[in-house]
Amino acid sequence: MPVRPQGMDEPTAAGATAAATHFFELYDYAFSTGDAGPLRALSAESCTYCNEVVQQVQQAVDDRLLTERDPSEITDVSVVEVRPGEWFTVELRRFQGEIRLRGDDGSVVATEPKGAPLDYGLALSWTDDRWTVDEVGLTAAPG
Repeated sequence: MPVRPQGMDEPTAAGATAAATHFFELYDYAFSTGDAGPLRALSAESCTYCNEVVQQVQQAVDDRLLTERDPSEITDVSVVEVRPGEWFTVELRRFQGEIRLRGDDGSVVATEPKGAPLDYGLALSWTDDRWTVDEVGLTAAPG
């Protein structure tokens, strides 16, 4: 499982950035292993995007298909502290790494090349000394 990044234990702009980046590490981990528990633990129960990802991971497990993923690349990060020490928004650009879809025998059944960039907006909150991803929005990056 991905290691928690430094700085994620504080309610600051740097902490929000670390939590947002870790969210996508856990996203890749969930699809690669079928274990969405760590992603779910970082996500609010009401997060529509997060719940959809967890359902997609479960569907892949049910279909006996897992992915091998090259790490995502994250660029163009900006943070706004909406309420000091409590609510933050993080906007970032993410390039999904190459994905290899594997069948239950381990063979590669499909390959998806590195994806086009997507722009994400994450709403995060700091409660009870931990980060929660409250919602995620995404759009195709211009260009």
